[in-house]
Amino acid sequence: MNNKLTIWSTALFSLVLSVSVYAQFNTTYTTTDLLDTSTRLLSDFDIPEGSDINIQWRLESSQYITRTEEKPFPQLGFVEAFPNTYGRIDINTDKTYRVMGVRGAFNLKTYNYIEMVPYEIDRDGQYIRFDSLTGEPLPGVFIQEPIIRIGMTVWGNGRPYDVEAHVESSKGDVVTIPLGTTEHNGWKLVSSAIPSRIYSNDKVFKDLDNKFVSKILKFTLWSTPDDPVDDFIVYFDEIFFSIAISKPFYDGYELETSDVIEAINWQSQEE
Repeated sequence: MNNKLTIWSTALFSLVLSVSVYAQFNTTYTTTDLLDTSTRLLSDFDIPEGSDINIQWRLESSQYITRTEEKPFPQLGFVEAFPNTYGRIDINTDKTYRVMGVRGAFNLKTYNYIEMVPYEIDRDGQYIRFDSLTGEPLPGVFIQEPIIRIGMTVWGNGRPYDVEAHVESSKGDVVTIPLGTTEHNGWKLVSSAIPSRIYSNDKVFKDLDNKFVSKILKFTLWSTPDDPVDDFIVYFDEIFFSIAISKPFYDGYELETSDVIEAINWQSQEE
C-alpha cells in the first residue's frame, strides 16, 4: 500500500467512533444496521491521481478579493511536496507527489472567502455533467453512497481562517461542515462527521442500489473582520470522505431492491 494512504487508518478510527455516536442519537438505525464502512480518496493531486475520480478544480471568491495586474487573485497552483505525516516516500514508483496551493489577499477586513469547487471530468479532461438550461458544467462530485465523514490534510499559515466543506444530500439538503482552521503551522489532518440530520430520512438508506445519495459541492476558506488580509498561501492534500453502506434492518428488506424487482418475471393479469 502506498505510504501516503496510511493517513486513512487514523480517519477510519475516527469514523468508527462517529458511527457509534451517530447511532446513539438517531433512531433511524443502529450500528448493527451498518453492513460496511469505507474511507475513500476524493483527490490527492498526485500524478497519476490516486483517486478513481477525475477532478478539475476552480476557485471562486468574495467581492473584496485583491485583483490587480501584480496580484490577480485568487490563484491556484500545484507543487511537488509530501507531508511527513504520511511516512516515507515510496521511491520505487513513477508517481509524482503533489499538493494543491491556494493563494490570495483581500482588500477589506470583513467576512471574505475563497471557494475551491470541484468539477468532474473524464480521462480526456472534458466535463461530464452540464446544466440542462445553461449548458454550463455542473459543479460538485456525485457520490453513490451517504457520506458520514469528510476531511483533508491542511498546511496552515498561522492565520485563523476557517476551513469548511459543503455537502448536499439526495433530498437537496445542503449542510456546511466546519473542518478546522489554518491557525496551525505546517501540515495537520482535519476532519468532521456529517450531522445526522442530513440523513434523518429512512428512505436515504433504502436507495443505495446504484442511486446518487450525496454530492460534495465545494470547500471554503473564510476570514473574519479580525483576521489579517494581506498575501497568504494555504496548501491542501489528501481530501477524503467516509461512507456508510447500509440497508434497512428488517426481515425481507431485499424484496424492495431494484435488482430483485427487475429480476421477477411479472405477468399481467389483464383479461
